[in-house]
Amino acid sequence: MLDQDRDTPFAELIAAAPLRLEPPPGMTAGESPRSNAVGFPVEDRQAARVPTFTRAAIRVTRGLPAFPRDGAVVGTILVDVSLRGMRLLYGEQLFPKEEVSIWLPSTELHGEVTRCRRLSATCYETGVRLDAPLPTWLLKAAIRRSQQRPDF
Repeated sequence: MLDQDRDTPFAELIAAAPLRLEPPPGMTAGESPRSNAVGFPVEDRQAARVPTFTRAAIRVTRGLPAFPRDGAVVGTILVDVSLRGMRLLYGEQLFPKEEVSIWLPSTELHGEVTRCRRLSATCYETGVRLDAPLPTWLLKAAIRRSQQRPDF
């Protein structure tokens, strides 16, 4: 996992969280949902994205009044991370300004949804801006792991 060198207090939570998404046809484990998309020539980004393709758990902690959430902990696939954000695959549409808690095996992160794009009927690519920067040890683990096979 991303942080296999650390204790894993949330590993059981992640394993028990149902993964309610089905990636689009042709997307294999470890393949970025944007691999066939045309990129922007200049991307205004403060920190580079590091591919992770790691199983995690997520819960919407504050939804929008028009779209109430049940507060269930559900599985997700973390596609990539950067210092202040992450991209993940989720089984239903989330909306900008919704707040989420995300669990990796040894850490809990909090953030706000910034965007969501439908990839298939039960798979949405979601961008999350984190409330605090990722810990240095977690970024280093993501970089070390970026060349390995996915574990979901």
